[in-house]
Amino acid sequence: MIFRRVRKELVRVLCLAVVLYAAILIYVVATEDAQVFPAAYRERPDRVPELPEGFERITLTTADGEKIAAYRTHCASDAASRRWCLFFTGQWGRARWDKPKLDLLRELDCEVLTFDYRGYGDSTGKPSEAGFYCDADTAYDYLIKGLGVSPARMVLVAHSLGTGVAIDLATRSEVGGVIVDGAFDSIPACGAVRYPWLPVGWIARNRFDSVGKISRVTVPKLFLHGEFDESIPIERGRAVFAAASEPKWFVALEGRHEDFQWSDAVRFRAAVTEFMKRVSLP
Repeated sequence: MIFRRVRKELVRVLCLAVVLYAAILIYVVATEDAQVFPAAYRERPDRVPELPEGFERITLTTADGEKIAAYRTHCASDAASRRWCLFFTGQWGRARWDKPKLDLLRELDCEVLTFDYRGYGDSTGKPSEAGFYCDADTAYDYLIKGLGVSPARMVLVAHSLGTGVAIDLATRSEVGGVIVDGAFDSIPACGAVRYPWLPVGWIARNRFDSVGKISRVTVPKLFLHGEFDESIPIERGRAVFAAASEPKWFVALEGRHEDFQWSDAVRFRAAVTEFMKRVSLP
């Protein structure tokens, strides 16, 4: 009698555990896009800052018909003769402008083009990995075909989630160099750390497999990462760097995911400045 009761209780507990596990699994699957692309789901208009001085807004149309809000510096001279930086924001988009990085690029005599991913800011559409790649292609084509910029004069500069988009673009399109900060190996790898008890590798729709793509990027690459980054631990950035082909440089900066450009400003500026010297113009 006692054994029967114990067995019954164990079955009940096991059933509850299975139901709870299934509920957590369903929740993670249902909220994946909101976790990967939070700005599209949580951003409010009053949180989006004004454009930095010297930028103008343009509208680009993607191959699948979405309207992408883009922002470029206004050249005083012929755009095709300038060095351009195609700037990829992180998962919070323009709600968190990287002003020190934009300012430094301008000081280094670079023109800049950045944009709101689909579903972000003033762009139409719904965010997705494939959609972000399409948006990147659209911005790239605008510089190459619209302004006549030579691919060798273009440097991709990306932060956090944007590093996955930039690295993918660099595997498919000719560029002069790539700068990534806060890079991560892949969404499934990051998700496995957050949810170690779930089969994230099987259920994740978004991959952003930078560690699997980076070896195909043969141009000069600069990796920046905050030593105390809690959002994307530095080990994840080092994993991407280890998989990358030469030429490449890794600079660990004192700071976290969003602040090393202030907390370690001197070394940050020196690293970017030196890298730009290494990327020779045609």
